[in-house]
Amino acid sequence: LSERGIGKTTGWILFGMEMYMQYGTIIQYVRQSENMIMPKNTADLFSVILEHDYVSKITNGQYNNIKYKSRRWYFTKTDDDGNIIDEAKDHFMIALCLEKAQELKSAYNAPRGDLVIFDEFISRIYRPNEFIIFCDLLKTIARDRECVKIVCLANTIDRHNQYFHELA
Repeated sequence: LSERGIGKTTGWILFGMEMYMQYGTIIQYVRQSENMIMPKNTADLFSVILEHDYVSKITNGQYNNIKYKSRRWYFTKTDDDGNIIDEAKDHFMIALCLEKAQELKSAYNAPRGDLVIFDEFISRIYRPNEFIIFCDLLKTIARDRECVKIVCLANTIDRHNQYFHELA
């Protein structure tokens, strides 16, 4: 939890990208609503990472860009004209939302989904039973694995937020 502009999301995604390169971990990027994970709202998610050429640094020059397809992000190698000349066969990150958590039960498997980033978990809206829905989604992702790391990020520091009451 901190004020805006500190780089929480970017920092954790970079950490997750490194986990992918080291261990094959696939980042499970979670938001509250489906609208929040639509391309129109995630289009700039990697802008700082791309601007600073972190993809090349993390992948030792194998890739230099990122492609988004079907709520999944892939490393790519692009030429100076933006043409993709190589693409990772596996995605390193997937977007999930609480609104669709029920639909994912028994249909989604994430055996390498060992990093869950719940971005902007504190917002103006708290849907009924949202914490329970989040826990259900975690169960879908983690199954019975104990190695899953869960990171909840928020800009608003509100110690009276419903999530803290649920955790108490």
